[in-house]
Amino acid sequence: FRQNSDYYCYYEPLHPVLAQVSVDNIEIMLTRDFQSVHHPVLDKYYLYEYKPLLKKGKAGVPFFKKSFSYDEFCQIDPNPELKQYIDYLLAGAGEKIPLLQFNRTALRTRWFKTHYPESLNIYLVRNPRDQWKSYFELYKRTYYLEFFLMDLLLISVNEDKEAFKSLSEYLPLIPFRHRDHTKEKDFFHIILDSYNNEEKYFMFYYLWLKSLTENLLNADLVIDMNRLTHEPAYKVEINDFLNTWGIRGIDFDDANLGEYSSYPLAIEVMAGIEDTVQKM
Repeated sequence: FRQNSDYYCYYEPLHPVLAQVSVDNIEIMLTRDFQSVHHPVLDKYYLYEYKPLLKKGKAGVPFFKKSFSYDEFCQIDPNPELKQYIDYLLAGAGEKIPLLQFNRTALRTRWFKTHYPESLNIYLVRNPRDQWKSYFELYKRTYYLEFFLMDLLLISVNEDKEAFKSLSEYLPLIPFRHRDHTKEKDFFHIILDSYNNEEKYFMFYYLWLKSLTENLLNADLVIDMNRLTHEPAYKVEINDFLNTWGIRGIDFDDANLGEYSSYPLAIEVMAGIEDTVQKM
């Protein structure tokens, strides 16, 4: 989408780093180890589109709040501050079509459809066992624990919300919160090893299924990334859908998602966890 001059593309508009980004550091934010996580080389740095929005000498994208990232992950009620922030980003796109690539809105799709009814909401989904295995592969290569950490943090700070209440019957959760996101991460990093792989997969799969269900109900399109890798006819189907929205020139020929034949847990253990979560 960035290669198409009609679009103005915001990368991860709810990433907590947007509270610290500034004119001086924006070019290096989120660039560490991008190749080790299999991100492509980019012509522009990740947060390029935010730079015109920043105020010189002041950190943070205007109107962004730390609570947007995780504390409000389940919130579908009116949220004037979030709307003010999103409106600010949309206005920043000028005459171009704004595209917002979120990683933290899986349970807020209904909110976006309510407040931006003309928007196109696309959800990307991957085989859950492969996605979880990729967490381990990334850790083996780089000692990067961020994805495990995000699952634990997200569920823990929202353990009293309706979406996650039932999890406390299966997992010990500590709803630690701090105004400084780094302090939160430090805390959950300390306790992460207290959870075994069964519990980690339980958290992951619960989030995966809850998010998929929300988006099957509310998103305009759910794209199966595994099918996109293997099925030429499916690529055509997705392109045809996008064409009905006036979106042309998007090429999926390089889709090449990694798949696995073995996992950190036995297949029967994973299947048992999945069955429990589905019943929940």
